[in-house]
Amino acid sequence: MINRAASVSALLLVVAAPAAAADLPQIKIGKDNQVPACATPGRLMAYVKSRNALVDAQFDAIATEYMRHGETLGVRWDYAFFQMLVETGNLTFKGDVRPRQNNFAGLGATGGGEPGESFKDVSTGARAHLEHVLMYAGEKLDTPTAERTR
Repeated sequence: MINRAASVSALLLVVAAPAAAADLPQIKIGKDNQVPACATPGRLMAYVKSRNALVDAQFDAIATEYMRHGETLGVRWDYAFFQMLVETGNLTFKGDVRPRQNNFAGLGATGGGEPGESFKDVSTGARAHLEHVLMYAGEKLDTPTAERTR
């Protein structure tokens, strides 16, 4: 008979263990690491609207901006897009960051009411997020958009 407590403890250790960098998906686009053809701005926006039917119209082109900047920077913009959905609660912005800030990664928002950085529009906010992800992947950026990325 399997010891249930031991099984649960082992499972918790596996789930709670931090992921090693080698275990994480590559964020930079490469020959063997492309955004799948099925990940289109239209499909991603349909997914967002299935999770949040009240998405503000200012975000109608956000997936297109992630794709445009992601392709320019050579970043898996689809991964960053889903990270944005986690950070913003599917664009509901229930935390310290407000929609008008166009801060889709919570850059500089450290909790306790600290709202973090603001960007002039959706496009600039998407680019700031993608540049920040790229910096974490080890890329040097000469003039990043976000202060937090500098």
